[in-house]
Amino acid sequence: MKVFTDDRKGGPLGGQRLVVKAAEAAALLGVSRAQFYRKHKAGLVPLPVRLGGSVRWRLDELQAWVAAGMPCRQHWLAMRPKGGAA
Repeated sequence: MKVFTDDRKGGPLGGQRLVVKAAEAAALLGVSRAQFYRKHKAGLVPLPVRLGGSVRWRLDELQAWVAAGMPCRQHWLAMRPKGGAA
């Protein structure tokens, strides 16, 4: 079920996903889901967003975070543009 995507061919996002689950975020970073959660608990990845009872990570924020050199969460929060990811 694609709840958090723009599935319209001509839509503004062209079908790109907006948020990803922890397992998908981990795969993007090349680590296991367990390792990703350990990094999250240690404050080494960006904060997730909560959508109802679901926890997801913004894809654009993860991409900007990687491009910035994957700083710890505290440094990322200080350096990222106000209002979200770059």
